[in-house]
Amino acid sequence: EDPENDVTDTDCDALSDEAEFGDRWPGDLPTAPNLADTDADGIPDGVEAGAAAAVDATDCAATAVDLDPATQTNPTAADSDGDCRDDGEEDRDHNGRLDAGEGDPSSVDSDLDGLDDDVEDLDMHR
Repeated sequence: EDPENDVTDTDCDALSDEAEFGDRWPGDLPTAPNLADTDADGIPDGVEAGAAAAVDATDCAATAVDLDPATQTNPTAADSDGDCRDDGEEDRDHNGRLDAGEGDPSSVDSDLDGLDDDVEDLDMHR
């Protein structure tokens, strides 16, 4: 881990160690440079942060990247939108893109029907 190294990605999450030490998310929280998924929601930090490419394509060839970098969720909070559903539960394939049949981890009402996701339970398993 090197807080000033913008070409090293110790945890292979598509965020450089420099970004993980320096960038702050809501609550003034950084991501952890030694954990690919700081908030343990199943989505790598780089995908949540909108990273479209691996930092280190040699040592981290299998790094997951965001398929919709224009959208972001909070890599330091398992439930970015506060709807009582972890981001990884809503973005089921953990690719950062809102795909058919998925909830939107950045919206408390994914289908815009006026009912919050935690009330209508898209998976019908609660």
